[in-house]
Amino acid sequence: MEKLVTIKRFVLPLKADRKVALSLEEKRRDQYVAVNTLEAPAGAHRQVWLEEVDFRLPLDKQVFTNENSSAGISCLVTDDLEFD
Repeated sequence: MEKLVTIKRFVLPLKADRKVALSLEEKRRDQYVAVNTLEAPAGAHRQVWLEEVDFRLPLDKQVFTNENSSAGISCLVTDDLEFD
């Protein structure tokens, strides 16, 4: 009988003030910025290092329109390093 292997992935939203480093070198130097200060167009993908997390994660920035026509921004991270 074969044993089935289940791979579980996560996708999580980040709070606007969550700190990220944009490179491993910046992480090593403890140079973090708040995720809401990142300049990136909607749909932009980049690799980041979260403060207090030892490995890199893909980050995706989503921009959407709220019911009142204001713009909303959501930054999501996942453990899927092949995320595109």
